[in-house]
Amino acid sequence: MYNLLNILAGRELQCGDLAQIIRILKWVFNGICIIVPVIIIVLIIIDVTKVATAGNVDDKLKKETGQKAITRLIYAVVIFLVPTIVGLIFQLLPIDNANVMSCWDQVNADGTLKKQSA
Repeated sequence: MYNLLNILAGRELQCGDLAQIIRILKWVFNGICIIVPVIIIVLIIIDVTKVATAGNVDDKLKKETGQKAITRLIYAVVIFLVPTIVGLIFQLLPIDNANVMSCWDQVNADGTLKKQSA
């Protein structure tokens, strides 16, 4: 809450102010990059298996299954673009002669900042 009040008061942000937020965002983005493809592949396999084991299948059901698979792949591409779009937005946010992406690179998995080499 203190950091939010400082931001609203116009104080310039430092990388340390955003460390916990960036740590959480990194965790979420990594989870998305791993979980989404697995879920999409499983759903497509389930749909294709249903059609393959159904026996007497009409062309309409085959077409619907193919359209579902394509739609799911499009969703996956859109989901994969979200981190890229967020990254572009972060590059535009100025933070004390740097940008959020440089802070993104400085934050460790535990929310601490990496040591600066001299």
